[in-house]
Amino acid sequence: MPGPPPKKPAKGSLAHTLLLMKSKAKAAATAGAVAARAPPPKAEEPAADPHEAVVDVSIEELKVIAMKVAAVATNAGYDVQSVLWKRHRDDPRFAFLRREHLLHPYYQTCVNR
Repeated sequence: MPGPPPKKPAKGSLAHTLLLMKSKAKAAATAGAVAARAPPPKAEEPAADPHEAVVDVSIEELKVIAMKVAAVATNAGYDVQSVLWKRHRDDPRFAFLRREHLLHPYYQTCVNR
């Protein structure tokens, strides 16, 4: 007997962003329209200032996030990186996308596996 459906991730969370990217990549691949890109959803509320709250992220947490993003980028293509960079440029959880970041080589290794 199947259990209850899994909970949806909170809107704006890393899991939500990755889930959206996976579903968009899957839809594009099945439709054969890899070049077609949907515009990002319009925010109903004004975005919070990224400098208001400082997010303290450990290296281990960054490694986990980098591995997840690398897995999605490997399957969906490098467009994921540019979308993440545009949406989360000031988010310290995605700092590894910058070439000068300490974990950028680790992220590149995960992508190239």
